[in-house]
Parts: sequence; C-alpha cells; structure tokens
Amino acid sequence: MQRKIRGRASLGVAVAALGLGAAACGSSAASAASGGSGNTATGASQAGGKTIGLAIADQTSLFYIAEADGVKAAARKAGYSVLIESANDSGTTQVNQVNDLINHHVAAIVYTPTDASSATAGVLAANRAKIPVVGVDERPPANERSVAKEVSYIATNSVAAADQLCTWMAQQINGQGNIAIIEGVLGVTAQVQRSEGCAEALKNYPNIHVVAQQAANWMEDQAYTVASNILTGHPGLKAIFAESDAMALGTARAVQATHYPQPVIVSIDGFPSEITAIAAHQVSATEAQQPFKMGELAVQNAISAIKGQTKGIPAVQYQKTYLINQSNVSQWTNVPAGSSLALYGPMGV
Repeated sequence: MQRKIRGRASLGVAVAALGLGAAACGSSAASAASGGSGNTATGASQAGGKTIGLAIADQTSLFYIAEADGVKAAARKAGYSVLIESANDSGTTQVNQVNDLINHHVAAIVYTPTDASSATAGVLAANRAKIPVVGVDERPPANERSVAKEVSYIATNSVAAADQLCTWMAQQINGQGNIAIIEGVLGVTAQVQRSEGCAEALKNYPNIHVVAQQAANWMEDQAYTVASNILTGHPGLKAIFAESDAMALGTARAVQATHYPQPVIVSIDGFPSEITAIAAHQVSATEAQQPFKMGELAVQNAISAIKGQTKGIPAVQYQKTYLINQSNVSQWTNVPAGSSLALYGPMGV
C-alpha cells in the first residue's frame, strides 16, 4: 500500500492512541516516538548495538501508529530496542532523520517514507552506511530500485484491494448508476494505485458512471467539504468511493448533514473508527489493511538481515486485506488483544 499522508484521527485521539499502544507493549527496551529529535540516543548506545531504527512518515495517522506498535512489539520480543523518528510528513526532515539514525549506529532501519523521493534518498543513505533497510508502505520508484536496495518491501497491494472493494460496491448498486470518487493526495502511490484498482473493477460495469472525482488529501474535514459539494451538485448518486477511511467518515458526515439519501460509501484502511461506523450503518464497507503485522514482519526481516540471513526473504511482501461490511462487521468488533483479527494491534481492540 503506500499512500502518503493517510487519513487522520484528530491529533488528541492519535496521541492518546499512541500512548496506549506504547503502554500495551510494556517494553523494557529503550524506544520513543519522537517528533524528529531522535532523543533516545542514550538508550540506543546502552543496547549494545541491538537497536533498530524506525523512520516513519508521521505519528498521527492510525496506520502509522499501529505499524510503530508492531515494530516495538516484535523488537521487544527479540530483545532489541527501537529508536523512532517521525517526520511529520516532511520528506526533507525524514531524510535528515535517516542520517541521524545512521549516526546513532542502529543495526537496521525500518523505513516508511513520506513519498518516493524521500524513499530513494533514505535508502541510498542506509546503503552507503551498509545498514540493512526494510521498506514499509512506500518505496523508491521502479527505475531507482536497482541502486536503492531494500532487504524487502512490505505493503498492501492497493490495486488489488481497490479492485475487490469497487467490485463489491458495484454489486451493491446492481451494476448501474452514477458514483463519485474522493481521492487522496494526487500522485502518491496509494492514490494512484487505489484509483487504478477501482478503474479496473468498473471496466466490468459499463452502466456505472463516475460523475465526480475530486481530491480531499486523505483528510476527514476536507472530505466533508468535498462530499458536501458533490452531493449538492449530483443528486441521485448511488455510491461514493473514498480512498481512505478518514475521507469516508467525512463523507458520511456530509450525507447526514445534507439529509441526502444514503449512498453506498466504501473506503480502504480498516481503522477501528471505520468499523464502528460500519456497525452503525453510516459507512458500507472498508478494505482493511494490516499495519501492526507489517511492523512486526519488518522487524523480523530486519533482524534476519542483521544476522546475514536474508536468503529466502521475498523482495516484495504484499499483505492480505479484508473486506469488512455490514454482513460480517460483528466479527471485527470487540476483538481480543493478540487475535489475528486485531489488524491495528492493541489500539484496535
């Protein structure tokens, strides 16, 4: 999957979720979710080299919070500490943070870049320092991967996820009618792939017409405004594909505020708040990702690379997504901690 500035919870909720996730890990190893200061250098040096760096795009998106929780959980289990650098969605800041991690002599880096450009620069810096790097969610462009080398790339296949989701959406409206698409940040990997996957699905439904397509940059409040305008300008919409859960929640608010006849609303992410909205019949479906598992797997691969045991690690590891709708949402609520269904880790239970 890919993305980048994913749909967000409010800052207060996100910070609280991060704190809960860290507490749930209960790690005795040094780790922190810094805003870019890299303020756990002492803990890293005391770890005797058993420190993994996590360079992540931000720590407000629920996806990234869950990924970081997975990284910390897997590192703690293996006896490693984690040094976290959050770039607040700045590519320039993030490349500098990767260099900070290199200067702290981390044994490996789990890297979730803000965009493809920072992906290339960060991976190249780690390569020059001979520090193995495992990519999550975003990676260097195809024409640069021969020089910017990662141990593995772990993500959601967003094309396949959107294809499955939009096929389901089309079936709900009997393969006909007008629909709208609310896009993420234009040009980033997730937006491109999610748009591509939905377009592939809709090729099979010639009587479905996309009458509005506009970006809301993954943000709930922007989606509320965009959706409100679309609903006003296009009466009788049968469905809306919002490319992130946050944008679906904003769309649902717009539907309620305008008293618009309830269209089918679908999205991609699997946020706990989206599952609640599905159960409440405010949203129709989400294609849920597995960020906690991605974080765990990235650490496992990083430790293998530290030990020189990279043989057998796939170059690309796409993780399964789950279509959650009103027919099966009950199995995704009140999920026990540690269950394979807790896709967002402790935060999602």
